[in-house]
Amino acid sequence: MINQRTFALGVIISVGLLSGCGASLDDKGASASLIPAKTATLPLGTTASLSQENPKWSDVSEPGNIVTASGFSSEAIFGQNRNTPSEPETDDSAQVKIAYDSSGNISGLSVINDNVNLTWNDGFKENIRDSSLTVTDGNEAQGMIYDPENSSEWNYQTMATWLLTDEAKGTGRIGAMSVGNQTAVASIPTTSTATFTGVAEGMYITNSLDLYGVSSVVELKADFGHRSVVFTATESKIHDIDTRTTSEKNELNLKGTFTYSANNNLLTTTSLSTTSGWTGGEATAKFYGPKAQEIGGVFSIRGTGKQAYEGAFGAK
Repeated sequence: MINQRTFALGVIISVGLLSGCGASLDDKGASASLIPAKTATLPLGTTASLSQENPKWSDVSEPGNIVTASGFSSEAIFGQNRNTPSEPETDDSAQVKIAYDSSGNISGLSVINDNVNLTWNDGFKENIRDSSLTVTDGNEAQGMIYDPENSSEWNYQTMATWLLTDEAKGTGRIGAMSVGNQTAVASIPTTSTATFTGVAEGMYITNSLDLYGVSSVVELKADFGHRSVVFTATESKIHDIDTRTTSEKNELNLKGTFTYSANNNLLTTTSLSTTSGWTGGEATAKFYGPKAQEIGGVFSIRGTGKQAYEGAFGAK
């Protein structure tokens, strides 16, 4: 079975990135359908949205607020009797909701897309790897959020990941999400270059269905004139939450080149690869902030057999 201390990896405002340990699913029939996890209800509060009118997290993350941020997600289904994880399922209408208590701390989290509607309102605690990450754990689902208010890195975006399991069927679903204040197309530069630096977080599934959190350093070099962005993720490490150990895993370093069309804030690549030879990975990204000060996205790549790596990144 999946050890329920497997935490979400983090790329995305601390929403649901999973980091796992090495326990495996029982050998039961896997199915693409999952029994929905029992979810909680967000605390009451004043609604607020990250938007063009309120572009920064500091504009909306007041104590007592429930903040909605929109973006996009990527998910995969894995299981004991699946030869390979599913192809990534993408959703460009995903949302995250973050509730802040009277002291300004996160007291509730929701991740919502076409496939999941999960809410946690307790169990938040500091992630052992990064003080900006908070994680929550449930019987059937775990989530993590990269807290934008406690991180000095990003003003306009965040990322999240989650894990949903159906142990009776021996299957699970992992996902990652990028949300934020997207740059208006007219405000994306059309000349010059820029370098963005940041972090990536994700989940690595082995052939034996062991789950490990992954963290990396990312760099993106944008050529606005040619509408291309070279992406690299290096210094990759895997994390075992149960044993609280970390080890290098440079085989999961990533590289690829995003392109985008004129008059469009949608960067894509289908040629993401790893140092170890995985190829054909997919990634989607967008510029965030009034003047494209930040960039964030989600990625999905497959190895041999049941191996998979799903995650998100953010940079400024």
